[in-house]
Formats: sequence, C-alpha cells, structure tokens
Amino acid sequence: MFWPYLAIGFGFVFAVMVFTRALARKAPFMGWLSATFLVLNASFNSAAPLRGVIDPTYSGYQYGMLSAQSGFAVTAIAGTVVVLFLLAAWIVTCGRVDRSFFVAAAILLLAGLNTLIPSLTDGATSVFELGEFIRLEGIAALAAILSLTSLPLLIGGAWALSKALQLSADGQVRA
Repeated sequence: MFWPYLAIGFGFVFAVMVFTRALARKAPFMGWLSATFLVLNASFNSAAPLRGVIDPTYSGYQYGMLSAQSGFAVTAIAGTVVVLFLLAAWIVTCGRVDRSFFVAAAILLLAGLNTLIPSLTDGATSVFELGEFIRLEGIAALAAILSLTSLPLLIGGAWALSKALQLSADGQVRA
C-alpha cells in the first residue's frame, strides 16, 4: 500500500531535478509550463515500473492507448513513458532552442494524442485511475484527462514544435 507514497516521492525528486535546471538555465514560461505537466505525468506513472515486477497482484498498466497486463511488460512500457517524459522536460527547460526541441515536440504531441484519442472516441466511459486509490469515471474522468494529460501536453508540443521550426539551417533561432 505504499505505492502512492512512492509515486509522490518520485514526483518530488523529478520536480527538484527539472525545476532546478529550469531556474539555472532561465527557461521560458512555456518551458516551465510544459515541464510542470511532464513531471506531473511522469510522477503519475512512476510507481508502475517497479510495481510491475515486485507486486504479483498488480492488475496491469494503462496510459491512454498503451497497456500491459503484468510483469516485465509493465516495467518496460511504464518505464519508457517515465523516461520519455523526463527527457522532454529536460529539453524544454534548457533555456535555449536547438534541434532537440523536435524530440521534445514529438514526445509531447504523441503523449497528448495518446490520451486524447481514447477519451474522445469513448468519452462517456472514460476512466482516470491512479492505482486503486483514485478512480474517476465518465465526465469527471474526461475532465481530468483533458486538463492534466491531453491538452497541456498538446499545447506544450505545439509550442516546442514552433520553436524548433524557427531554427534556420545553421541552427540559430530566427528573430
């Protein structure tokens, strides 16, 4: 029953790591905003990689269209999701725009679409679940999914992509 505490602890470590970098590198406002939701989503998913291997009663992992039943598959999928979120947060808080913003934009846009598409195709039966402890269904779940996962990540992805596209051939941001 310590899984939510583990996720909160991981979230705190992720936040300190990313926001210390954002302060040191003078990240723009949209970088901060994108990183905030990336860290939040990374912390939502952070207990699953360990739990998939350690907890034999774990019912499975689902994040948007990604799912795994139990065991190492949960660890591989959830661990990849967490690492990609932290990578994108690290990139958008670097304080300068370079070609890596294409990577951050791809991660943000794909993660946002990953949660948006299932929510919109079957919104009435949407479920937002954090382990066995928090479970929202229907319209409340749709609101939580849209406000915490889909829309912030899509907006951050659009911002990162626009910054990446402003790069000229020599790698400098156009004025």
